[in-house]
Amino acid sequence: MKGKVGVNSPLGILISLSPRETQILEGVARGETSKQVAARLKMSSRTVEVHLARIRNKLHARSSSQAVANALMGGFLKLY
Repeated sequence: MKGKVGVNSPLGILISLSPRETQILEGVARGETSKQVAARLKMSSRTVEVHLARIRNKLHARSSSQAVANALMGGFLKLY
């Protein structure tokens, strides 16, 4: 995964997620907990929580599940 993933939000604002933010959001979309994401990516769970807060802010979401839904609707997160 190179570079940032960017799409226009429903509000017409360009949203970009870093490759690491995308990895974390994909893990959440698969149902992983913050601790599981942290273990898989070899980082602290606190770091994952900080990334999730930034992701929620960027995607105008109040929860991680809403962030996943917004990312899916925006077309820059795909479930395999």
